[in-house]
Amino acid sequence: TQWRERFGVDIYEAVGMSEFSYYLSQSIYRPIRAGSAGFPQPGHDLLLLNPETLATVAAGEEGMICVPEADPGLFLSYWNLPQETAKYKHDGYFFTGDYAKYDADGYIWFLGRKDDIIKS
Repeated sequence: TQWRERFGVDIYEAVGMSEFSYYLSQSIYRPIRAGSAGFPQPGHDLLLLNPETLATVAAGEEGMICVPEADPGLFLSYWNLPQETAKYKHDGYFFTGDYAKYDADGYIWFLGRKDDIIKS
């Protein structure tokens, strides 16, 4: 709110990673909710899964952001690291290690990671 009042423009938040670029973002087409990562970009299907059961989590529950392996924006593999690739790409999904939750209106709220790999 302070930014908008001072500069007259909105801040659009996004979440991305090297393996999948910016895959969540806010846009001019939906109202901004400060702190939310927004929605999956058009043409990309993301799921919030329980990584142990592979069950989709309900709105308000924490889940790992998972990308179907068929998504054209997803990386192919880690260079010369087949075991590392298999650790994160299995059961038809890429398991990002990023955790989030949906709210009742479908906005995604990035919660963080459970490992130490993050740059912000």
